[in-house]
Amino acid sequence: VLIPVTFDTNPAKASQSYHLIPCVEFTKCAEYIQKYEIKIAIISIVSPDIQNIIDSLIVSGIKSFVNYSGGPFRVPDGIYLRDYDIRTTMDELSYFISQE
Repeated sequence: VLIPVTFDTNPAKASQSYHLIPCVEFTKCAEYIQKYEIKIAIISIVSPDIQNIIDSLIVSGIKSFVNYSGGPFRVPDGIYLRDYDIRTTMDELSYFISQE
């Protein structure tokens, strides 16, 4: 799986690279989603604006989401969503480590 670009609503974080993956301002997401033909988005933010962000991504061409944000949002029929609760996963892993 290739991750060609990341997006951030915080301009201070945009225009940087993370592990050689460029981060650009969210306002440019449609351009990059179309350029790289991105169909899957990984959501890892907590924001009161999450539904607007999701809606913008769908309009830009995203067809499925991997949700690590823990926050609920809605997607229309035909758009796929997988929720992963990273907090529960971390708790489980911490438990297993503590049993050693």
